[in-house]
Amino acid sequence: MSAISFIRRFIFKMPEGEVFTTRDCLGFGFRSAVDRALSRLVRSGTIRRLARGVFARDPDGLRHYSDYQIAKTKAEAFGRKMAKHPLAIASELGIEGVEKVESTFSTDGHTTKFLAGHRTIHLVHSSSRKLRLSNSKSGQAARALWHLGKYVVNAEVIMQAALKFDRDDRLELRRNVRWMPSWLTDSFKFSRRWELAQAV
Repeated sequence: MSAISFIRRFIFKMPEGEVFTTRDCLGFGFRSAVDRALSRLVRSGTIRRLARGVFARDPDGLRHYSDYQIAKTKAEAFGRKMAKHPLAIASELGIEGVEKVESTFSTDGHTTKFLAGHRTIHLVHSSSRKLRLSNSKSGQAARALWHLGKYVVNAEVIMQAALKFDRDDRLELRRNVRWMPSWLTDSFKFSRRWELAQAV
């Protein structure tokens, strides 16, 4: 069987709307044959190209795929971690003075950018230590505060970041402190900077 026959079979076993990458198809033939097959399937409307190397079984082209979903699929195809950018988290937390970033995410890979339709998605390198913080509410808040830095983070900023923490979030924060810099863990521990310190 040809590469395109194998890839067709692979695609039609997927539920509609499923996202996949070129790398998922490399077992079906030489790279050049796989690229040609995917291009033919895009032209025929069988699949939809979301970004270079990222496709969806969306023959009607009606589904919406977020930049986060596209970026995560692309990063994970290369064995990379991906998470929300700290400034995007800080903006969502309502921390004042933070400039909102669009279509920008953190990764433990190299800083890069790619097109998804008419939009440019940015993947910005972050240390693996920062990305070890969980994607829980408290883990994301900690990454945002870490990014803002010790000269910006004060009691008011910490209170805003922790405003919606419940008991489980505080327990998760305690599990994450081993990955944080000492200035940030101290900020959470001392009540002079965070009045809810005793709850942690």
